[in-house]
Amino acid sequence: NDPEIKTHSFLNKSESRFTEVRLGFGYVDFCGNSRYKLSFNDSRLLLSDTLAKNCAAWISQSDRESLATLMGLFYKDIPREALDPLVDLSFKKQVFPYSALNEESLLESTEPIPQEYFANTFLMDTECSEEDYQEYIMAGETLGSVLEGSTFNDYHDLYLLLDCVLLGIILHNFQTLNYNLSGLNPLAFLSTSAYSFNALLK
Repeated sequence: NDPEIKTHSFLNKSESRFTEVRLGFGYVDFCGNSRYKLSFNDSRLLLSDTLAKNCAAWISQSDRESLATLMGLFYKDIPREALDPLVDLSFKKQVFPYSALNEESLLESTEPIPQEYFANTFLMDTECSEEDYQEYIMAGETLGSVLEGSTFNDYHDLYLLLDCVLLGIILHNFQTLNYNLSGLNPLAFLSTSAYSFNALLK
């Protein structure tokens, strides 16, 4: 909380979500300016839809090798060909039982998490559909075929990995397409409106 080094700031989008986090670090001068600055922006500023819908729009079989490479960086001890079942289910976002994290004992469970734990009571107040739950069951079985004795904790790690990998590929494809069309990198802009305005000027 020292004002001389407290250089982070947040831009709120809603009460539970930030659109931008700015961090300053390194030497801080008497005005509070940092030598280095980083800005982490919510992808929704550029791609205004859910990750699940963006997967359908921006990821295809042509991204398979990229998916496999990125998955391999995390699962280093698993041979490339043995990862193929996980790569197959990596083309879409999986569902996750967030409320199960409230029960620490479930982390080491090798049994499927019951469906009631998948209800989205925090943001959307919706139940998990039977279709989504069956996809979770299939994903868990696939993970178990690659990682013997896999637990809910392993599924948790896979879920977080896919969130990062899928978003990275989506943004890369979005960036490449728009750069080829306009000669501008959309990831250098804070929003689609700022990018669109500059594309018109080009």
